Amino acid sequence: MENTISVNIEVYEKLRQRFDKFGAGMEKPEQHGGEPGSDIELLRSMYTEHEAEVALHIPYDTFATAEEIYNSQTNEQSNPMIRKVDLELLSRSLEIMAKKGIIFRRKRDGRIEYILVPLMIGVLEYQGGRLDSGYWEQLGAFFPSLAANTFSRGLPVMRVLPKTDDNVKVNNTVVPYDDIMSLLDQKEKFAVSECTCRLRPMQFGEPCNKSLETCMTYDEWADFYANMGIGRYITREEAKEIIRRNEREGLVTLAIVSKDIEMTCACCPCHCAILNIASKTDSKDRELFSNYYLEQDKSTCSNCKSCVKRCPMNACQPDDNGNVTLLDELCIGCGVCLNSCPSKSRVLKRKEQVFEPEQTCYESYVKMGEFNEQKKVMV
Repeated sequence: MENTISVNIEVYEKLRQRFDKFGAGMEKPEQHGGEPGSDIELLRSMYTEHEAEVALHIPYDTFATAEEIYNSQTNEQSNPMIRKVDLELLSRSLEIMAKKGIIFRRKRDGRIEYILVPLMIGVLEYQGGRLDSGYWEQLGAFFPSLAANTFSRGLPVMRVLPKTDDNVKVNNTVVPYDDIMSLLDQKEKFAVSECTCRLRPMQFGEPCNKSLETCMTYDEWADFYANMGIGRYITREEAKEIIRRNEREGLVTLAIVSKDIEMTCACCPCHCAILNIASKTDSKDRELFSNYYLEQDKSTCSNCKSCVKRCPMNACQPDDNGNVTLLDELCIGCGVCLNSCPSKSRVLKRKEQVFEPEQTCYESYVKMGEFNEQKKVMV
């Protein structure tokens, strides 16, 4: 029995190391104040030992069919920890893993292909409300490690899309890959799902008062969410209305870090992991979180303090004289405060140097891993 436990741990440690090679990574929790061993327990709560072994062969930088993954398996002599399985068993395992939301699956040009995605944004979001409180406890124990890497790998894991409706005027125009309504016009398929961040507190009897069905996926990600039971298909107009409703509720629209925006979510300051992490970091990656900043005209501001109530980052604060002051170091340029400003004393402006993300999230994940490897060499 002791030997079996040892084998399990070694396989899961190898999987942790693989996850650490791309995206936000998966560093050992004790490096960042997390609970020792929580990394292994989190992986064991999602992957069986066999699935962990299979995941070690799934590429994270390109899509591959079951046959291609089978042919890439390491033989037992070079790595006795990896048991080679037959193609039929591997194909069944890949489908089960996709159903569980622990890998990504797509169908393109008649090929069924798979890819390993990071824990965040990826596997954790795919879980939805399907796991019990034990899983959330494991995630909570490991969370300090995730938080430490959200803005430390050269790119943020997500980025802010500003409000761009008729009541919000962005000076110097919005760059095309930040204009959410125009981006939706370019999409063909849409799916909506429940927010993972707001599902977690529900497990502990602390529900959020914001809408729950707010996260959306597009095209191939929409197919994945709908087919795997994570979300449901909606129309383009329904997607746009969800964006409008989210904005009315004061939620911040965040997109996965790519031009293709495979996924968007609507974040609240009370439960959103990304916003909470962003409010506590001053890393260079934090500067790439948004391409916009807020400018306040103090001469027309009536100090009604509506922005103080609306701002998700506490960037709008009254000074000792009761006058509203904008804390630039906290503002993320989301525009949530603008519609509530009766004097129209605020305007979003585009930064002189804008962040241009990779075309796809997969390219961004690889780039983040490369940045981390370079950082290790420089230390």
